[in-house]
Amino acid sequence: MRASHLVGNQGNNREETDLLEQKKNFQEGVFACMYTLVRQSALAQWKFAVLRMVLEFLMNFIVAFNPSFDAWNIDVSSPVWQVVRWTVWRSPIMRIYGYTTYVTVMYGMAFAVLLSVIGLAWLTLAMRKQEQSKWLRSAATFLHIMYDVIFVMCYVSFFDFFVFMADCNFGAPGKPHMYFEGVHCLRMPHLLHMLAGLASAALFLAVTALLVVASSDLNPVSQGYLASPAAYTRLQILVAKAVYIVCSDTLTANPRLQVIGMLLSVAAILYWNLRTMPFYRRTTNAVWTGLWGGIMVPCALLAGLEWSGNQSLEHRTNMTRYVLYGVFPAIALSTGLAALYSWWAMRPSRKFADVAPGLKLTKLHKFESVHEVERLARVMRVFDSDGLADPDAAALGETIIKAGMQAFPNNPHLFILYANFKLEVRRDGPGARTQLQLAGRNSPNLVQRYQIFCTNEASKRLKDSNEGGMDLQAYIEFRRNFRAVLRVHKEVLLLQAELWNLCMRPALKVAQVDSAMDALESASGRAHQVYKRWGRSGSETAWAVGPRRVTHSQVAEA
Repeated sequence: MRASHLVGNQGNNREETDLLEQKKNFQEGVFACMYTLVRQSALAQWKFAVLRMVLEFLMNFIVAFNPSFDAWNIDVSSPVWQVVRWTVWRSPIMRIYGYTTYVTVMYGMAFAVLLSVIGLAWLTLAMRKQEQSKWLRSAATFLHIMYDVIFVMCYVSFFDFFVFMADCNFGAPGKPHMYFEGVHCLRMPHLLHMLAGLASAALFLAVTALLVVASSDLNPVSQGYLASPAAYTRLQILVAKAVYIVCSDTLTANPRLQVIGMLLSVAAILYWNLRTMPFYRRTTNAVWTGLWGGIMVPCALLAGLEWSGNQSLEHRTNMTRYVLYGVFPAIALSTGLAALYSWWAMRPSRKFADVAPGLKLTKLHKFESVHEVERLARVMRVFDSDGLADPDAAALGETIIKAGMQAFPNNPHLFILYANFKLEVRRDGPGARTQLQLAGRNSPNLVQRYQIFCTNEASKRLKDSNEGGMDLQAYIEFRRNFRAVLRVHKEVLLLQAELWNLCMRPALKVAQVDSAMDALESASGRAHQVYKRWGRSGSETAWAVGPRRVTHSQVAEA
């Protein structure tokens, strides 16, 4: 009996192990899909960043400001409106083409979403077998663009189109649709179409949430215009935008509940953008927050109009004018407020400059959360003329991260942050992997496990680059540093010669001498920074370049 009991326990343990392995393999498969998608950077130019910000504002603005709301008296014949309304194409399609075309377009959009998900799964499996294939890399770039357009740029329009199928008056006899006449929500075929639309909306929201997590940029010195490390904040904002769209599209039969839901959702998004500063760049944070301040205007006026009860044509016309005249001042005011708050929130970083040796870092500042540590560490984002992180700023950022690790010991978020600092700023692969091991031992959540996965992949690529092409890489680095040294040294010598020529004049003004001295001092400071960087990388460069026997002619070419 004891033997059979032991055999039974071994069988149970084997089943539990198999289940854990299956769960781990599935999780790694999802992580691989997400990482495959965001490795590409096809739409990283500033033009696409501006386009995305414009669409973010216009789409969410039109969700609250469109002819579907009786509160507005919009001139739909205006040429501007005829163009702008197509950013959220649900309204023009249903008004111009009717129910049948609307349903057809909805199924086409649902097919595009499903096809993109299947395509990503196939691409991930294919790249595991032949990652260096040129056509697979081209397919990955195409899929990245497809996801960026569908799930990021046009998120509002797609989600809005799907959920509008459920805009029904469930309290009325027959459960009619609020816009399409003769359509009843609980009768076929609309019941089938509505369920398909809601299922597509759920899939679309889930994929977008995964994409938000996947696109979080963990590189603390990233140069991306819309780079953001704030995965949790962006997930909160994504859910709030979904609630905002659902309230606008499906609660037409309950207008007061509709406008309150919209107002609270936009207020939450505005607060999170202002408070958490989700993007690395301060300018992006300020402008993004300002745009949501503009979206708050129609939502607030819509709520006031609904609760006032005054639905006269004159009052509606005045409210429409208030929206059009007030949205741009609201954007400017919100942008200025966000910029001011960003300056105020970053002030504590000054406490960590010139810290005396032996001083306990936790006494300098009391951090509110680990996310404040990451925000204050952004002081390291000071770059020289070559786009590299300034050494002094990087040291200050590292001090802040270490202070946060003392204040929040054994926190996976800070281990991951420090690992990416070592990897991207210090180029220290082994040190980064050590921090990732510590993060993995401290019960990371699902998002943090994905971030560990991404950082590990980046660390492997750095390791492969160091092992396979150190000579060539170091030689290229040597040539770039040598050109930088020649450039700044030549600049200082020319300014010095100009100063001596100036002093040889029979008459000159003190202001001219001061200007020349200031220019020379500034150039000397830049040269000193380049010399310091050259000194830090000199030993590594000499080790890698030495076997190549770099000749004087090659140096001259550099």
